[in-house]
Amino acid sequence: MDNLIEKINEFINDLNDINEEKSFSSAEFTKYKLWAILPYFIPILFFMPIVKDSNSGFCKFHANQQLAWLIIAIICSAVAGVIGLIPILGTIIKGAVILLMVVAAAILAYAGYQGKAVRIPFLGNMKVF
Repeated sequence: MDNLIEKINEFINDLNDINEEKSFSSAEFTKYKLWAILPYFIPILFFMPIVKDSNSGFCKFHANQQLAWLIIAIICSAVAGVIGLIPILGTIIKGAVILLMVVAAAILAYAGYQGKAVRIPFLGNMKVF
């Protein structure tokens, strides 16, 4: 189990955006840790970090990433739903897509819990907040 956690930490550190991390104070990410985790699992709550503190760089970063995650979740769910209509193979593919989304959400939430700044590829560069 420790080996798996080490590999996940290496993966997260490879994706970590160092510039963003330097702008987060340890008090800031300790205070808003829950709001960096919860919306990755419930994407519709992407706005909660901004509601909690609209001036926090940590909250703004994670709100933007969670909005990107919401968009990705909607697209993947729609595609998986259509593919899921195919008998047997579609159900297997739909299950795999859902499993990958849960694993990705867990990795993003874990990175937020550690105070890391992991950008989601492609959509992660947009800044709404």
